[in-house]
Amino acid sequence: MLRVDISSRRPGSKIQLAVLRESDGAFEKKTFAATLRELRGEQDEEAATVGVLDDSDNALRGIAVKDLSELSPGQRRQMGIGALAEGVVVTEVDASSPAARAGIRPRDVITSLNKQPVTGASDFRAMAKNLGDKLVRVRIQRGNDADIVAVEP
Repeated sequence: MLRVDISSRRPGSKIQLAVLRESDGAFEKKTFAATLRELRGEQDEEAATVGVLDDSDNALRGIAVKDLSELSPGQRRQMGIGALAEGVVVTEVDASSPAARAGIRPRDVITSLNKQPVTGASDFRAMAKNLGDKLVRVRIQRGNDADIVAVEP
């Protein structure tokens, strides 16, 4: 509810926040004044995301990825990928894409395409461009589980 209310306001808006805190069985209300600012983390993430082709014949169309190196240690723990060094994180998958039909979803880590290691987002994009309209074997890491998914155009 708070997220919806705040997201409906413009940056620079002044708001009052009330917080209830329990202390020794009694509730204490504190009120804070705040000025809303634009969340820069989301913009940075969008800039770092690399989308793949709009080529209607490419099996990997409709996927957006970013480099593993851009994840914080907390994000890595949350995703269960630990010290995995190479690959890209899927940030978006178009619901009507071949990748979505094959089961690839956001937060998957793609480590190889057709047995070729993926080292980063720009590498992934270059490899994907060269695939054309062929079946692609995508090795994904989802938490502690690894799998190979066949993606058909």
